[in-house]
Amino acid sequence: MQSDQTTRESLDQARALMRELIDVLQTNAPTSQIQTPASLLRMLVHVVNIQKSVDQGSDDPANAIKRLRDFANTIERLDLGDENLADAKDIRLRLIAVLRQAADQLGEPGAAATWAAGSQAAQAI
Repeated sequence: MQSDQTTRESLDQARALMRELIDVLQTNAPTSQIQTPASLLRMLVHVVNIQKSVDQGSDDPANAIKRLRDFANTIERLDLGDENLADAKDIRLRLIAVLRQAADQLGEPGAAATWAAGSQAAQAI
């Protein structure tokens, strides 16, 4: 998935999509899937922490890359077979793509340092 998005924008988008998916699941999911929003909330906390870690200029993004890919794989396996969850399916697909894109972006040489420098410049404005 090629994009001009920065890693920060990808993670921001992932957080927004994850919140949206949580809201849809809390509203429309059958009782048997009550654990899914709680699991997604825990993932959301990790994504926020990944973003903070990269903002601080972490030298080795390997753990963040692994976690983002693990989250994408886990979300891909979510059972959203219920007819009322058509919106959730679309959100899930977009979220998976964005998480993988962010992982790929973090894996690019110098990505973490570039992003941290951009973050510091943005804070100075």
